[in-house]
Amino acid sequence: MAQRKNEAIWIESRQRWQIKVQEGGVRKTFTSKIKGKKGKVDAEKQADKWRDDGSKNENIRFGELYHDYVESIDTGHSSAFKKQQEKIGRLYLLPRWEHRKVATLTNRDYQDAIDAAVKRPKPLSVSTCKHIRGAISGAYSYAVSDNIAMMAPYKLKIPKGATEQERKIMQDNDFETLLANDTTLYWGKEVHDFYINAYRLAAIMGYRRGEVCGLKTEDAKNGLCRINRAINREGEETPGKSKKAKRAVVLPPLAIQTLEDQANMLKSAGIISPWVFPNKRGQRTNPHTLYERWTIYRDYHHITAVSFHEIRHSMISTVKNDLPLPMLQQIVGHTAQMDTLGQYGHELDKESQLAANIINDVYSKFIKK
Repeated sequence: MAQRKNEAIWIESRQRWQIKVQEGGVRKTFTSKIKGKKGKVDAEKQADKWRDDGSKNENIRFGELYHDYVESIDTGHSSAFKKQQEKIGRLYLLPRWEHRKVATLTNRDYQDAIDAAVKRPKPLSVSTCKHIRGAISGAYSYAVSDNIAMMAPYKLKIPKGATEQERKIMQDNDFETLLANDTTLYWGKEVHDFYINAYRLAAIMGYRRGEVCGLKTEDAKNGLCRINRAINREGEETPGKSKKAKRAVVLPPLAIQTLEDQANMLKSAGIISPWVFPNKRGQRTNPHTLYERWTIYRDYHHITAVSFHEIRHSMISTVKNDLPLPMLQQIVGHTAQMDTLGQYGHELDKESQLAANIINDVYSKFIKK
């Protein structure tokens, strides 16, 4: 880089020091209102810093920036988020701005990208619009960290035309069927469903699919279950959906019985595994496998066509009128961890035990006598 030849000058009419510099075809002006030599030095330092660190980034294109952003995402816990951000950029951002200078993007550009998602023949969902907004914010944060000039996204709104995904909920007769039938259709024959207890535990406790797959025998002891990990759609072990996901919950008797049934089933099949719900080889079950097996069971018994995740929503809807909200949030992992049970669960918190009893009472009505 050529040495700067000009110096800051005092502009009397504006009462400030000012210096104009050029680098890589880009011209910038830097000023300082500090009087005396300190102000002159301050303005020149700003100019020199820009020439050293910032000018090379003035002309960077969005495509290059976004590629670098995606590559910078830490995959120490999960690669799913990185893949999601790559897809969002490829489908909704790069077609619009790949060759645009990052410095020229405005908040109107950001909002237009989100608005475009609902102007399609088939408008995208609220969730996808939020992902687009999140990808823009992620790219901006990366730009700031790399000293790249980019306008900050401000109050980006989700358009009214974005579709809301319709949630389906299991009905009373669905729960009755689930708790009474342990068979499924496999290769044209009715057989015992290997994952029946996984479905039942998810329905009773509102566990996520990845949490069910990530449950180890050491996590469920003495009437207490700790959610310490989850398995994502890529088959990777993660700490869970968020910090709120880690939790310790007192199990209702129905859930304890379900876990005992599972342990007995594995023992009778000669399967030894550290996982509560392994596959038939004793290995960790992939969440996609669990989802597929659930849909086969569900359709065979004519249960409402809920996804595995909607089993969780069904549980919340079923117990919400009987269980105080703070208790329900703790059980399903929607609030900060409140581990009042002690490291080994020797002393059961009264409220946690009460919640377990309430859940048991709610689900007991679905069991045919």
